[in-house]
Amino acid sequence: MVASRLSKVCLFGFEPDDPNRAHIQDLDVISVLDEADSPSSFGDWAQRLGDEIDFVIVHLDHRDKLAIIEQLTSILPRCRVIAVGPPDSTLIVSAMRLGCAQFVPVPIDPEDLRSAIASAKTDRGETWETKRLCVIGTSGGSGATTISCSLAAELGAQGSSVVIVDLDLEFGGVACAFDCSAEHTLASLCIKAPVDKDMVRSSLVDLPDNISILARPNDMEQIYEVTPEKLKVVLDILNTLFPYVIIDMSRINGELGRVALQDADRILIVLQSSVMSVRNANRILKILNKTGVDPDKIEAVINRSQSKDAHGAFKELASYVKCPVYTRVPNDYSQVQSSLDRGVMAVSNKGSQMHAAIREIAARLTGIDIQAKNAPHGWLDRLLGLIKPAH
Repeated sequence: MVASRLSKVCLFGFEPDDPNRAHIQDLDVISVLDEADSPSSFGDWAQRLGDEIDFVIVHLDHRDKLAIIEQLTSILPRCRVIAVGPPDSTLIVSAMRLGCAQFVPVPIDPEDLRSAIASAKTDRGETWETKRLCVIGTSGGSGATTISCSLAAELGAQGSSVVIVDLDLEFGGVACAFDCSAEHTLASLCIKAPVDKDMVRSSLVDLPDNISILARPNDMEQIYEVTPEKLKVVLDILNTLFPYVIIDMSRINGELGRVALQDADRILIVLQSSVMSVRNANRILKILNKTGVDPDKIEAVINRSQSKDAHGAFKELASYVKCPVYTRVPNDYSQVQSSLDRGVMAVSNKGSQMHAAIREIAARLTGIDIQAKNAPHGWLDRLLGLIKPAH
């Protein structure tokens, strides 16, 4: 399934009663962040919104406004400009030469504008196949939530929009990991009926660096409001809003777990270097098998691996796990715990051992980091479905 998040746009030069403005506002593939009628606003947009802006839609009602495009592309070089104006061939050619990505004639046909936005997104490389990654720990304290949140932080830092769903309804720690609180949660969302895109968007905690959170219930009594039917609707909507959906799961044996797993592209089991953890991983695998999950979607990672004889210990431990185990995350417990206590992701410490592993996942997935992209292929490619694992 190919799904796109809403494009975030700013509008320039539209009168409040302009019917063309109304057509733009009503389009269901965009979210309007701000409007302005003076170029002095561009600096404010750059400082306040920055890379959050995908496009600026400019009303070129006469040729004197062509200079606006030059100013925009200079102050906001990463955003694309879509011009709206009279079907004047000279005006169109001039606008395109100045860096305009698309031109839509007035009066606006909503379908023409929709096509222009889709074309501009393709130019930006923003057409994606939504990936859902379910992360399951073999026990409390295995580090599954840390890996989920760190992966999201790294993906976001590299420019990808990602949402984390905290499906540990009783004791989930996703919001705590990012040092934030949630007024609206998965439970408060499920209380409402029917659930739609606007409700889902308003229930998210939007953080810097392209990360959003759908938090676990604030009150323990509310966990029963999250039903399998409502959860499926919410997850399906999130698939249309984000290219990456990460679900941090506490348990898999139950209807909520089945709903989360049924459309997962990859399932990552996080275990530690202990006999009990390996046994629990194999128990999880049995449940996944009975649930009908495709075994090719399941991988494991050994977290907090000790450095001494790491390679040999990794190979021996991996041999007891009944699914592919592609790598280990080096033990960096003190750094990770200190980061969590301060509400800062460990991956923000660019020198940490954990950052190297998490960064490689994000780099291989997005293709942004050329050095990582050209590195030898490993477990991260397989984890994210880019390379088929060899059995």
